[in-house]
Formats: sequence, structure tokens, C-alpha cells
Amino acid sequence: MMKNWLVMAVLGCFASVLPGQRQLIFEFDNCSLSSSSGIALTTNSTPNCLCGIEGDAISISGQQITWPQIVDSFFKKDYSVCFSVRLSNPSGFLDLLSKSGRCNADTSLDFTYRSIDSVFIFTAREGFSKTVSLAAKADFNRCWQQICMTKTGGLWRLYLNNRLANQTTTNEEIRVDNGQPLRWNQSPCQSTVLSPSFGKIDKFLVADYGLNFDEVMDFYVDDQRIFTPDTLILKGDPIVLRAGNNCPGSAQWTPITDLDDPSSLTTTGTPQQTTTYSLRMVSSEGCVTSDTVLVRVVDPSAIECDKLLLPTAFTPNGDGLNETFGISNFYLVEKLEYFDIINKNGGIMASFSSATDQWNGYWKGKIAEPGNYFYRVSYQCQNKEYTRQGSFFLLR
Repeated sequence: MMKNWLVMAVLGCFASVLPGQRQLIFEFDNCSLSSSSGIALTTNSTPNCLCGIEGDAISISGQQITWPQIVDSFFKKDYSVCFSVRLSNPSGFLDLLSKSGRCNADTSLDFTYRSIDSVFIFTAREGFSKTVSLAAKADFNRCWQQICMTKTGGLWRLYLNNRLANQTTTNEEIRVDNGQPLRWNQSPCQSTVLSPSFGKIDKFLVADYGLNFDEVMDFYVDDQRIFTPDTLILKGDPIVLRAGNNCPGSAQWTPITDLDDPSSLTTTGTPQQTTTYSLRMVSSEGCVTSDTVLVRVVDPSAIECDKLLLPTAFTPNGDGLNETFGISNFYLVEKLEYFDIINKNGGIMASFSSATDQWNGYWKGKIAEPGNYFYRVSYQCQNKEYTRQGSFFLLR
């Protein structure tokens, strides 16, 4: 008989969790993390720590993981299951996560991976007539696959990495609180159609409600990326380019011109013209990813100090486009005296102390009404003082 080894799990909540909602997060750092609540999972052998998407991950090669029985009560109505996995040399039809007492049980939940077309598949069934299934293609631009399935009423959504990969609706409630725990690499179907999975798992979440989009995005971790955002500098100024990789191997920036160390994750550049830098990263396990960053270069001798640019309209409606109002060419401003947003009655709605500040359209805790608004700006550029005022339109 194999000995069960106790692995303590972290019990945590996102800030948006409401009273009465439950959420468990398992981080797997140091392979054994205790929680104040004593919630625990078990494995069939001593867990092997590997580098994870953040911190440590647990090897799933030859490993079986069982979640505590209390998790069964999470699946009565709405629920979410999210996890980060890196599969090693997948072949065939792989068993990932299951909640079933026997193969093809009439009430069950399964996550599997079909290697022939690189697809993750989620299936839930209650009885022989109520079934839902969602599939998502693996993202080979990332070393880790981060899967999140959410159920809210009859709406089922499957996310892969930071995008919605699939969704469907059902008219009937599908409950999978079947008295069985969640299990990794322990599907009853392993003896027939499924093979065990190899690789590693990190950051597992289970909740008794459907995560909203923001919560799903909070779960996502960009495992290999450039931290430096697209930016603007004056010609001759240096820019530090930083990237991260929790399983470091090698890095190569291109173009290498004007970079002090193009083979380091952190390098300093002095580009003489606007440049898009590309970074190719190879992890210690041989996984290859890439990312880019745009550095815009402005020649100080070409600056026209009186040409401060502000938009004539903006749309703070939550679609991610044109959401804020502010100074577009803020690099003109050596010192900002004031930057105010004013309503039609002459009242100041917002005041800013930095030329890079942006107004998000909120006033007194809520979004302002659509209509015309005004701005006034006083600033110094090349040791001279300038003022600018004008109007703009807020659209919803």
C-alpha cells in the first residue's frame, strides 16, 4: 500500500469574494504550505518541487493528488475550477482532473487533454441526459497552460491563458456534487481510454461560485514576459529593459544595437530612433517564448513647446479603448503648474500634479454624465511658461 503524504494547502480569497462565497487557492510553494484553516490535500508519494509559473510547482509525473472531501460541496450549483499546468511530452488522451466514482459515471466532472490536436476538454454530466462539454486549443506561445472553467447559472465559460476560448449555455442545472473528491491523475478511465499525465502543476483554484472576468484575469500569470511597458524617451536618454522568467535559461534581445547586454534579461539601451525590441527566452527546460516592447524616441531639438496635444473626446465605457483623458505628448512638460478638469458650471472636477496623469471620467465616486467639459493647463517647456485651455466631449 502506497503511503499518503500530506501536503498542506493555502486557503485564500480574492478581494472580490462576497460573504457566503468560498474559494480555495493552492500555491504549492515549497511543496508543503499550511493554512490557518487546516485545509489539506494528499498525494501518493513525496511531492517533488520544481520551478513553477510563480514560485514552486509540484511534479505530476507519477503523482496522484486528491483534494479534500469538503470540496464536493462546492459543486452543488455554480462553481469555478482553475489551474496552471505544463505537460511533458504529451501523447494520447491524457487524464488531468476528475471527479468520478467509476469510468463513464452518470454524474461526473473531467478535464482531459487530447494530444493529437492539442486540445483541453472539460466535461460535466448529471444523469445520462444532461451533459456539457467545452474544448480549448493549447497556446504554444506560452510554456504554461492556464485553464479556468466558470459556471454561472446556465452559462459555462472556458478560458485558456488570458482569453475566453469557448462558452456555451444550458437550460438545465447540472450538479456534480456526487460525493467524490477532485483527483489529479486518478480517473477510473485510466484503465481503458486515458493515460496518466506527466509534467507539473501550479496555482490551483476552486470556488463555489462563477468567477467574473476580472477574477479570471487575476488568476492569470504571464509566465515569461517583458516587464517594461511600451514607453517614450528623449533622444540620448537611456531606457532599462526588464524581463522575467521563473525558470531562467537564456535570453536574446534584438536588435542588439545600442544595448549594453543583449543576452541578459535586464539590459540598458540608448536607441537613437523609435525601435521595437524583441526578446527570445529559452527556459531551463527548453521552452521557447518571445515578447516585444516599443520604445518611441523623441528628438528634443524638434519639440514645439506650444503644441500640447489633448484629445477632443474620450469614451470611459469599459471597453479598454480611449478610456481616459490627458496630455498625449506629455514629454513637452518639464514642470506642470496645474492641470484641471472643469464642468460647465466652472467647478473643478479633477486636478493633476503630473503631466502623465489621466482623468478616468469619474467624479464624486461615479462616472460623469455625457457632455462637454473643459480643461486648463499651465506648464513649463524649455524654461518658458505656456498655458492651454479648451473643451472636450465625454461619450458613454
